[in-house]
Amino acid sequence: MLLIDKRLADLVVGYNRIRSVDRGLSELRSRWRQPLLAGYARRRKEFETTLARYRGQEAGLSQRIAIGLIASLALVVAGLAAMAMGLVFGADALFGPVVAGGFVLMGGGVAAGAGTILRQRNKTPALSPPPHPFQADLFAPMLPGWHEKLRGRLPAFFTNEFLRLYRAGNADRWRARLPANFAEWGMIGECLFIARLQQLREAGFIVHRLQQRPGDDVDVLVVGPKGIWVFEVKYWSRDITWRDGAWRHFTRREVSGDDDGEPPDQQWRRMADHICETLERHGGSLLRDHPSLKDIRGGIVFTIPDATYNIPSNAPFQWGLIEEWANRMSAAPPVPDLGERAVLRVLDVLLARHREVIADKAVISMAGYADSLIRNSEQQLTQWAQ
Repeated sequence: MLLIDKRLADLVVGYNRIRSVDRGLSELRSRWRQPLLAGYARRRKEFETTLARYRGQEAGLSQRIAIGLIASLALVVAGLAAMAMGLVFGADALFGPVVAGGFVLMGGGVAAGAGTILRQRNKTPALSPPPHPFQADLFAPMLPGWHEKLRGRLPAFFTNEFLRLYRAGNADRWRARLPANFAEWGMIGECLFIARLQQLREAGFIVHRLQQRPGDDVDVLVVGPKGIWVFEVKYWSRDITWRDGAWRHFTRREVSGDDDGEPPDQQWRRMADHICETLERHGGSLLRDHPSLKDIRGGIVFTIPDATYNIPSNAPFQWGLIEEWANRMSAAPPVPDLGERAVLRVLDVLLARHREVIADKAVISMAGYADSLIRNSEQQLTQWAQ
């Protein structure tokens, strides 16, 4: 599942554009075949010309290296011969060593020059033939890249290291990573739940703290092929009891910090009603096309496994721990005829209402992003064909 950014807009329009291009990849490949092959032929010819030039340079270097090595060897031999003649014939005592030393130095210099030429040869760039255009990713589907742009982020404190420390039970260390004066303990539970949902291989999109009315957050919303799921997340510890419609929660305030005002089951019902209301008012024909969307699933998520839960099995609401909800969602059957386009229609409506409620004008247009992906792909094809 994918956590998405709440600033997203134009999801359906962007999706339709990307899907249209992806469906036409075969036609696009045929249309660009001749220009790409012509460009490849030009680059291949340029490569072969450059390769022949480098090979000619290497042949010249090899010849100079051979001459230099032979000359250096001859000079060294001449120097040694001069030294031997001085010793044998007893000529000027200095003549033999001086001449010998000169020849040896000259031989060394020539050898050094040959070595320099050899190093230059080794610096000759390694040439690789140009890749074939139909072996590159020029015609890869664009939808995965478009999907990646949807990705949202959890709060900055909730890093992989924070999660590791939390799961290890190292309270002092994970609390030290919280922002100063941190009081939103419920957010920790929400992030723990979302982190688990992100591990599911199920298709679907997660929204964190969606608002459909001022001041009311849907803690976690999931929209996917299995419908709409609303979750009221509680970071409650110690003893939690529900009996005959009444909740009792014994906890340490400094640990949970949750507001015990409105009962969790009523909170969940109200958030689910807000979702349905938005879809009815702003969804156009969405609910007529997909009436099963009115059946909101989900319930209450408790996030501390070692707490005590005294809730009877016949309670008139759904509840469970994080892992239990993950298993339920994995086992749930898909909703008939609820494809990705319908899911994105739902998100378009709910996210637009969220921005209206919080008066946020910051928008990420997924139609605009689709256009940029298509434009970049066309530019890349043009460059390859040149």
